[in-house]
Amino acid sequence: MKKRHKNILDKIGTLIPGFDGYAKRDNQRKADKLLRTNIADTLKKVHGNIEQLMKVSIKKGLSDDLMEFEEIRKACSTIAERINYAEYGVSALFDEEQIKEDELEEIYRIDEILLEKSSHLYLIVQQDHDSSFLVAAIRNQLKEIDSLFMERSNYIRLKSKN
Repeated sequence: MKKRHKNILDKIGTLIPGFDGYAKRDNQRKADKLLRTNIADTLKKVHGNIEQLMKVSIKKGLSDDLMEFEEIRKACSTIAERINYAEYGVSALFDEEQIKEDELEEIYRIDEILLEKSSHLYLIVQQDHDSSFLVAAIRNQLKEIDSLFMERSNYIRLKSKN
């Protein structure tokens, strides 16, 4: 593998105290954004599966199921958008209040759990179960995802203020 030569900005960066840590944190933020995009994409797939369940409910004339799935579909969409556009600990190079590397790792750890839970939800909606069981399982999993996401948001707010 060919080694990249340092350009002028790299050389200047070595002269600025804290620049290396800032660059590393910036890379962690980028990785976190990719992870959150993956979580949101998984939830969008769940959304698509729920729409299929709604079509089945319409064909079978199950209006109660249709309304349940519609509520779940909206909640899933809302959570996916909130995760996709969530803050992720941005701090400027010269800010006194920077989110530290270990704090970014904690945010990333929470996001990994969110991905695991959203992947589990995706598996649930692909199973052929009774609609009442499916509704309860989906609601439960979405509640866990939403709760964990709120924990993440509160953690970022708390760490941003410290």
